[in-house]
Amino acid sequence: MKTLTKKLAPYSLLITLLTVAVALFMVTAFSSCRKDGSILEALDHQTTNDETAADNEFDDILKMAEEAIDSTINAIEFPVSISVGQCAVVTADTNTHNITIDFGSGCVGYDNRTRSGKINVHYMGYYRDPNSQLTVTFDNFIVNDITIEGTLSYNAVHRDANGHLTIVTNVKNGKLIYNETGRYISWETTKGLTWIAGENTGDAFDDVYEVTGNSSGVSSVGIGYSANITSPITIKTACWNQYIYYPVSGVKEINPSGFPTRVVDFGDGSCDKEVIITVNHDVYTITLP
Repeated sequence: MKTLTKKLAPYSLLITLLTVAVALFMVTAFSSCRKDGSILEALDHQTTNDETAADNEFDDILKMAEEAIDSTINAIEFPVSISVGQCAVVTADTNTHNITIDFGSGCVGYDNRTRSGKINVHYMGYYRDPNSQLTVTFDNFIVNDITIEGTLSYNAVHRDANGHLTIVTNVKNGKLIYNETGRYISWETTKGLTWIAGENTGDAFDDVYEVTGNSSGVSSVGIGYSANITSPITIKTACWNQYIYYPVSGVKEINPSGFPTRVVDFGDGSCDKEVIITVNHDVYTITLP
């Protein structure tokens, strides 16, 4: 049995951390547009915040799992994302195809968040190859006093009719438990990512991605909801040269039970910081920071 144990080294910013922030800014900006600060509206906004929080945490975990597989298969130094920091230890068994990312009793990432416990990765094949498999589970994994539970997996990796790499991921029985208050978010999702352009160029600033999918759950205040990407959300890394890290197009609907649907339109494909939010017949144009 070959076992690899490596300390982690500096790495570039994660695409997920650069783009998921849009939703957090969106919620804050939209809330400030509301004139009625009622308790019911606060609960409604909490549902949107919780959807964003769950999506963010599991996207971050997936990126760390992919980096662990890269390190193992290519026999290279395990990179450090902005999330991981330099104190996590990776152990990989190439016979059983199992990898453990161990944060110990507390590891502070470059994002100043503290992680503890373990992320367990089981893989079959390189994660970008057709028919490869990846499953992630957790052992007492905690991020800033939030315990993460559930199972994250690829359920398909293939090339579409145009030859574009397409990855579909699932989260089952996902849960974020806020240990200080005892409240928790229940969350499940199926999400597809298609690499439209730039896969083989080696240039980080010509990539184009499309994201599709849906999710559902129960928020930390007990409100059930669903969210659906009704038009693929497009991310262009060329916009990063203009310090714009937001999606450039696509539409997402968030449907809290008992509250109006929020429709979020990310634009026409231009590199800008504007999103349009529609609630009933009210339309808000928000300029993100």
